[in-house]
Amino acid sequence: KMKNLNRLLLAALLTVLATTSQAIQIDGTIDFSGSISTDSGNLLDATQITFGNTLVEAGTGTYDPIPNFADDFAITTVTFPTNPLSINPLEAVPFTLWGINTDADADFEYSFDLSSLTVDTQTANYLSLSGSGTLMAEGYVDTFALWSLTTQIADGGTFTKISFSANNVSVPEPGTVALLGLGLLGLSIAGRKNKKV
Repeated sequence: KMKNLNRLLLAALLTVLATTSQAIQIDGTIDFSGSISTDSGNLLDATQITFGNTLVEAGTGTYDPIPNFADDFAITTVTFPTNPLSINPLEAVPFTLWGINTDADADFEYSFDLSSLTVDTQTANYLSLSGSGTLMAEGYVDTFALWSLTTQIADGGTFTKISFSANNVSVPEPGTVALLGLGLLGLSIAGRKNKKV
C-alpha cells in the first residue's frame, strides 16, 4: 500500500511540475505614446482623462517580436476605452485598459486588465499614475504586472505626450504552489512512515 501511495504522490508531483513548465508567463515591457484630453483646463483640476490616438513605441521580451510596430499604423494602434478614465474619484476596477489587435479578427492578441490605480503626482502641468493588473497575450498564461503612466501639458494647452509601460513581475500561481507543496508534504510523510516500518 505504501509503495502505491508513494507512486501516486510522485505521479501527482510530476504532473504539477509538467503543467508549470508549460505555463509560460509574459516577460518584458511595452511602452505607448499618444495624446489625452481632460475634463479640465489643466491637469491639477482634472478628474477624468480620455485617451486619444495611441501607438506602440517600444517592446521588450514577449512584446519584442510583435511585427511591424513602426511600419504598419493599423498594427501599432492601441485600443483604449472610449469612456473617460476617472482619477478623482478613482476608477472602479478591474477593467480592460488597453488591447492590441495585429490581424483581421476582432479579438485582442495582447491586452492589459487594470486591477489597481493610484495617482502619484498631479500638478497643473504633470500627471503620474501607477498600479497593477494582468497582462494577457496569445500563447501565454495571464501574468501579474505593474504599470505606470505619465503625461505632461504642451504648448497651446493640449496634451500631446503620454507614455505607458506594463512591467512583468513574475509571481507563482497560487494553485500550482499549493499543489506542489502538498505533493512534497505527502512524499515527506510517506518517507517517514517507511523508515518506521
